[in-house]
Amino acid sequence: QQQQQQQLVVAHGTDYFEDRATMVRQVEAHIVEVGQIFAQLSTMVAEQGDMLNRIDQNVDDVVANVDIAHNNLLKYFQSVSSNRQLLVKMVVALIFFIIVFGLFM
Repeated sequence: QQQQQQQLVVAHGTDYFEDRATMVRQVEAHIVEVGQIFAQLSTMVAEQGDMLNRIDQNVDDVVANVDIAHNNLLKYFQSVSSNRQLLVKMVVALIFFIIVFGLFM
């Protein structure tokens, strides 16, 4: 009877160790899975960093293009303003010639 109890204790102990070994393998599998998740996360973070760099470069390009457009608009405005002055001068000269030719004819 004592021998049967010892066998039960040994059998029970063996089951316990097998259960522990199974649990350790499961924990190990979970740790590997978490490691893979962190590797994927690292890849995604690196890709996001590249994307942010491209966005930053695009914003810098847009700022430069807006500055160029602003300067071109100022040049066009100055050109239009000087053309108005020329047009006013031509109208005044035309009126002057009409008056002069009107008086002498």
